[in-house]
Amino acid sequence: MITNLKIKGFRSLKELDVDLGPLTVLIGANNSGKTNLMDFFMLLSEAADGRLADGIARRGGFRNLMYADEDIEEISWELMTERIGGAFTRYRATVRETNNTSSVWFEYLSQLDQVLLLRKEGESCAQVWEQGTPQIPPISTAFGSE
Repeated sequence: MITNLKIKGFRSLKELDVDLGPLTVLIGANNSGKTNLMDFFMLLSEAADGRLADGIARRGGFRNLMYADEDIEEISWELMTERIGGAFTRYRATVRETNNTSSVWFEYLSQLDQVLLLRKEGESCAQVWEQGTPQIPPISTAFGSE
C-alpha cells in the first residue's frame, strides 16, 4: 500500500506531499488538482510497465506535463509503500527533457534501507556502484525539507 506520495512539478501540482491510508478520498474545488493526481498515478503505472515515453507523448509531451513555472525544469516524485509486516519500500525518480527527449534522470529504489536500484542518466546501475558508495541526493534536493 502506498503510504506517502510526494510530487514536484507535475501539471498543476507544484509541490505535493500527502499521506495516504487504506482509503483515501479526494475532495476539492474544480481545478484543484484531483484529476492531475489521478493522471499521475496512470503515468506511474505506464512507467512501471516500461511505457513512460509513450505515456508522456500521449499527454502532449513533457512540456505539457510540467508545472508552468520557469524555475521548475523537471518532474520528480517519491512514494513510500508499506507491506504487511512493516517492510517499507521507497521509490524516487526524476524525469527531465533533454534535446526534446524525455528521460529518467535519476531513479532510486530501496527496501528496509537497502538500496536495490540506483541509476543516473547515462549510467547503468553497475556503473554507479563501481564509482564507490552511491551518493543518494537528500530528499531536500527535489522536495524541500523532509
